[in-house]
Amino acid sequence: MAGKKILIADYIEENLHSLAKLLQAKGYQIVMAQDGISGLEKFEAEKPELVITEAFLPEVSGFELCKKIASEYDEEIPVIIITGVYHGIKYKDEVCRVYGAAAYIEKPYKEEELFSIIHNLVGKAKEEEIKKEKIDSALVSEESPEEKIKEDQMKMTPRVIEEEEIKTEFKDDTDTKLKISIGDTGIEMEEIPDQTKVKKILEKEEKKLEEEEKKKEREEKFLVRIGDYVLLEKVASGGMGTVFKARKIGVEGFEKIFAMKRIHPHLIEDNKEFIEMFIDEAKLAAQLTHPNVVQIYDLGKKDQYYYIVMEHVFGKDLDTILKRLRSENKAMPFHYLAFIGINLCQALDYAHRKYDSSGKSLGIVHRDVSPKNILISFEGEVKLTDFGVAKAASKIHQTMTGSIKGKIPYMSPQQASGDEIDHRSDIFSLGTVLFEMAVGEKLFSAESEMALLRKVQNAQFVPPSKKNPDIPKDLENIILRVLQLDPQRRYQTAIQLKKDLERFLRDYKESIPAYSDIAQFMVRLFSDEIEERSLIKTLEETKSVTEKEEKVTAEKILEPAYFPDTAKDTLAKKMLYKLMLADDNAETQKLVNSALRREDLKIISFSDGQKVLDSIEQINPDIVLLNLTLPKKDGYEVCKFIKNNKKLTNTTVIFLKEASEKIDDSKIKKLSYYDILRKPFNPRKLAQKVNKIIENIEHTKLLSDH
Repeated sequence: MAGKKILIADYIEENLHSLAKLLQAKGYQIVMAQDGISGLEKFEAEKPELVITEAFLPEVSGFELCKKIASEYDEEIPVIIITGVYHGIKYKDEVCRVYGAAAYIEKPYKEEELFSIIHNLVGKAKEEEIKKEKIDSALVSEESPEEKIKEDQMKMTPRVIEEEEIKTEFKDDTDTKLKISIGDTGIEMEEIPDQTKVKKILEKEEKKLEEEEKKKEREEKFLVRIGDYVLLEKVASGGMGTVFKARKIGVEGFEKIFAMKRIHPHLIEDNKEFIEMFIDEAKLAAQLTHPNVVQIYDLGKKDQYYYIVMEHVFGKDLDTILKRLRSENKAMPFHYLAFIGINLCQALDYAHRKYDSSGKSLGIVHRDVSPKNILISFEGEVKLTDFGVAKAASKIHQTMTGSIKGKIPYMSPQQASGDEIDHRSDIFSLGTVLFEMAVGEKLFSAESEMALLRKVQNAQFVPPSKKNPDIPKDLENIILRVLQLDPQRRYQTAIQLKKDLERFLRDYKESIPAYSDIAQFMVRLFSDEIEERSLIKTLEETKSVTEKEEKVTAEKILEPAYFPDTAKDTLAKKMLYKLMLADDNAETQKLVNSALRREDLKIISFSDGQKVLDSIEQINPDIVLLNLTLPKKDGYEVCKFIKNNKKLTNTTVIFLKEASEKIDDSKIKKLSYYDILRKPFNPRKLAQKVNKIIENIEHTKLLSDH
């Protein structure tokens, strides 16, 4: 067996020469290549009897190299694929079934394991070669002296008859017919399928089609109802399974909405190892109960389908949110970025520190902190999903090349290198998400998978400020620390990162955004997908009884007889009014401008209290929409300034506040204001309120004239 020629392809020169040295010591001839194209060229030129390739290669990947060798060349040359990234039975099955690999080895591997596989593959190839030689010899020995003479004459003389060849048929020991043709190139053999075998093959294919039809029927049945759950609609599909929105029906008309993840059947067919791992991880995830973690409620099986019942989050995943922002040429506000980051830190810190009932650490590492696994509800909640299941997902992924771009960009360098990882890997992955929110682009991107993997393994990226010059320096420093190549130089716990994000918010905004801020942001971003009636209902529920009573009182005070008679007069007078908006929330500014510019009102906007104080006397606005929690000078101070300024005696103030924010009664009683609006508010209702103020002012003027 010594002397067999083996082609090795690996992009890392050190690994290439190390493996070559090991195999040469065993007596093999070695041919080396560092990329897929040169690998193909050397394969054609050197005719090796075995190929060993790394999964990732420049130019042409190891998967494609294997596929080309298996499909485009007549020789049945075995190919071994080695990888340090793709781990699990699903990968092994796909590599061998789809790409035609003879073996699949995961790093780190033992040398004895590799030598054993090589010995079996090369030895098998040698046995087939010997068998073929014996068959050829047997066929030649069956020829009569006359046939031998005739064959020699045919080789020595020009061929004039093309179609008249000597043909014979016989059966070998396996009952397979062979057609023997004698021509210019000597004896040629072609297998003729036996009719009995053909019939069996057709029957097998027909049975396979019937099974597929039955499987389809079972799937259609499953899509309607499973146990106590009725599946309402498909939400998403990924490498592990399909997620449905489901309704559970209980006694006395009890109903509740859940999310159900149905695991792909092909992942669990004849795969006891995966089934056990999946069940264990689902049980583990079910122990996690935290406001920022999607809760798992149930684990079950229907026919060949395993499923998980989870908390339903009415909202969008962060990947969808970022895509929508990019499509509208918008960026994630930095204070919302920090708010989302803080909530994710709380989720990770809880999971990383989770203990079992005996006080033993569960050692949970999420392994897939990425935008698709981060859910943000229309109520402003931030939740991390797929805890526990992520471990199984990291080992059994859907495709070898198609889905890699959606996963590897969020890996830590250690995870991408196939090394052992701990909770600091999740912290790095969270850093990739923070970076993407800050600049609107993925942290890692490249033209090829090979180049992408190298960048991730080396933590090679451009600083955030190079992509977005507007990013605050403090926020950039936080992100850069999270993304350190050496785990020892990163934040060591998620809670450390959380504290720095909170510190940044206090300096940047002097306050932390409320859930209602995120809710309003989400509603505005996806207003086209939310029914108007349900939105108005949600917004109306945020109004207090006091507000409704004040609305009734205001309507009683205003006498229609004193209002302008024509719309033309009203429009002309409205255009003379000046409205000032003082709010640092970009979404609130857009909402107010969109609602009131339709009313032909002139709007001037400011984002901090000090700027308002510097400009308000010169502007002398008629109406001020004033956020209570403005940076630098809050709404209380601004309103106090307006109250004590004789030039601003005719200015009407409307306070804007967060739904969860407490009002300082001692300050508010000393101020003069018209109303308090709680966010999120309905733009149409805001326009009506502003119009009422204008009408009230006009009413007062008419009374004065009379």
